[in-house]
Amino acid sequence: QLGSLSGDAVAGLTATQLVGLGTSGISALNNTQLGALTPTQIGALTESQIKALSNSQIEVLSADQVAVLDVTVMSSSQISAITSDQSSVLSSAQLQGIGSAGISALSAEKISAILTSVGLSSAQLAAMGTDQISRMTTAQIKEVVDAFAEGARRAREAGLDGVEFMADKHREQGDKQRVPGAPLIRD
Repeated sequence: QLGSLSGDAVAGLTATQLVGLGTSGISALNNTQLGALTPTQIGALTESQIKALSNSQIEVLSADQVAVLDVTVMSSSQISAITSDQSSVLSSAQLQGIGSAGISALSAEKISAILTSVGLSSAQLAAMGTDQISRMTTAQIKEVVDAFAEGARRAREAGLDGVEFMADKHREQGDKQRVPGAPLIRD
């Protein structure tokens, strides 16, 4: 039955009707029907309906649809299905919500799109894998360094004496671990 609905008919569904489709109804929508959903309809999807979306369904969502999607309930597999174009519209709140597991599921290309649009927090940067970091361009790395420098400048203006950056997450195996209480090297 649902497969016979046109895109216009799907776009005409109320939020209540859309929620009434349940998880099986949402997972049965074809690409044309998914593309016809309005951002308001996407925003009305329940957690279980979002979790029922297949990776191929996520890939066909428009940037406008992804911008309102509750990505915080998505699995790492679903997050990895987000395209570069879609990742460029994720808000800082959405990025915060997907956490480190979600960030680590994104490819370097998708991280690049995010860095260009909204940037990443230090916790999100820390969640990146070495593969993602190694694919960053010099310009992207400079962008991250500049963002940290700007943060340090603002901290200084706010009256703080200093800022400490910890960067030991991606050390090679076999490197010595810092001994608690040992002095930190400062520039």
